[in-house]
Amino acid sequence: MAATATASSFSKRAPSFSKRGPTSVSLSDRKVQQQKERFRLFTRVLLTYLKSKDPEMALEVKVIIRDCKARNVRKEKGFESVTASMRLRIKELVGEAHWRRAEHHLARYLANKEQRRSRSTGSEDFAATFL
Repeated sequence: MAATATASSFSKRAPSFSKRGPTSVSLSDRKVQQQKERFRLFTRVLLTYLKSKDPEMALEVKVIIRDCKARNVRKEKGFESVTASMRLRIKELVGEAHWRRAEHHLARYLANKEQRRSRSTGSEDFAATFL
């Protein structure tokens, strides 16, 4: 017995609309995008760190990144989330010490970036510059 679709069943799955048209990216989608961007930055910081500490390992990380991207494009099982697969394989390769060190460098980079941004917008406390 085949199920027939009714107008009411479609309305449950229809996208929501605002006065300006379809709603934009949801909050959870934005958060996922931010996490992906942060991981992309993290890999750049990790590669920079490894180039000075262990150049061979940096090359191996690049190979993992390319491999995970290719497997994701081919839709291989276990590589549906390219970020998750990269994170797992890279962390396994570099170990906890290099991973934590790169996280520390990323946090410092982001803090410095935020400081520069706040200075350029003039939101820094005027009195704090003289203390």
